[in-house]
Amino acid sequence: MNRAVLVGIETYNAGDVPSLSGCINDISGIQQFLTSAAGFDSTECTVLTNQSATRGTIVAALQQMVNGLNSGDRLVFHYAGHGAGLPNNGAVEDAMIPVDFSFPTNNAIFGSELAAIFGNIPAGVAFSWIADCCNSGGQTRSLTRSVRGLTLPAALAAEVLNLGNDGKTRSVRGLTLPAALAAEVLNLGNAGKTRSVRDLVAALNLTMYAACQATEDANGAPINGVWHGVLSYYLTSLLMDPTTVDDSANALMQSASVSITPNFPQQHPGLRGDPALWDQPFLPGLAGSVPRALNPHFTAAAFVSAERQERT
Repeated sequence: MNRAVLVGIETYNAGDVPSLSGCINDISGIQQFLTSAAGFDSTECTVLTNQSATRGTIVAALQQMVNGLNSGDRLVFHYAGHGAGLPNNGAVEDAMIPVDFSFPTNNAIFGSELAAIFGNIPAGVAFSWIADCCNSGGQTRSLTRSVRGLTLPAALAAEVLNLGNDGKTRSVRGLTLPAALAAEVLNLGNAGKTRSVRDLVAALNLTMYAACQATEDANGAPINGVWHGVLSYYLTSLLMDPTTVDDSANALMQSASVSITPNFPQQHPGLRGDPALWDQPFLPGLAGSVPRALNPHFTAAAFVSAERQERT
């Protein structure tokens, strides 16, 4: 059995949550790969974009995705949209931001909720999760650089900073930290006094393809003239290439980094989940599934515009 949940959000209901570019293009590329080469039927892909991507629909789709699984089943979850570090039960925690989110934390989908949903996936089920969203503390925006993250209202930002000062942090993503606080957070991290997404999913039966490291920005840009998240674009390009479609997760991320980091020196994609799974391909059964390049738009030699969009 195959199941995929593909979420791309570019416009949000709340006026103080900025719009994004390329999120729907991101999930459309993976959907084309899944249905053209990976053996997924279109009915096995739940696609949620913009107004359909509410907290309720996303959570329900993920719960349905993991219901009644058996060894040999294959799962894909791709999220492209805003992410943020927000207060939750006395700590700062990573959260996905659905279309119906509003400050301070209304309708946020926290990492601990996702870990609970994904916590009982049976052995033998292959699960790949692409997270092309916030992994960063940067929150600047200009005409050509915007943020796949959230600028917090003053009172909420103060609460987040106070929690961080108390060491009650699962993530510091989505915040621009003063130098002294950034140093303190780094010291706490080095001492293991954090609960990040890395920690929440480390023992779970999944491989998460994260756009960047915890202190970096996940970028989007026009590539071959079309906006994409750069992780989504280059990972899709590798999966649509017959010479790399069956590469291991480690090899895929190494190859993606070769294309990403020279253009975005502050972005280093990484893997999360159970490291024992990282020598496995994106999905089993892909060898020989791509007889030729599926879409000429997706290529590792793509032209990347100087225009940028940070997805923090």
